[in-house]
Amino acid sequence: MTTLNVARVYLRVSTEDHDLQRQEAIIGNARTSG
Repeated sequence: MTTLNVARVYLRVSTEDHDLQRQEAIIGNARTSG
């Protein structure tokens, strides 16, 4: 596996993590605001 492929996979995983955190934050805000 080349370094470029590793970087691509890492970037994709990190962006997915950020999306999950954002969704959780949105859900948390929706819950607190009723």
